[in-house]
Amino acid sequence: MLGIIKNIARYLLGLTILVSAATNINNQLSALVEAEKSNRELEKRIEEISEENRKLQGKIAEATQSAVIEAKIREKLGLGTTNDYWLKLPKEGTVLK
Repeated sequence: MLGIIKNIARYLLGLTILVSAATNINNQLSALVEAEKSNRELEKRIEEISEENRKLQGKIAEATQSAVIEAKIREKLGLGTTNDYWLKLPKEGTVLK
């Protein structure tokens, strides 16, 4: 009788260990699948940000070119170049002699 109880206890212990191991493996596989999904999403976001970064680098390079800067200054501020002629007009109502 004692031998039967010991065998049952061993089987129960072995079954408990197997169920625990199977549960742990299942949990680890679920965590791995979630991590891979998250990794794919992050890689996609990195590619998007990298492309945006390349575009912004191009815009920075374009904006810092001296010719572009000079043209923008002339356009926005109404300034001319050294070869431009400026007319000084009298104030309205002034009589010229």
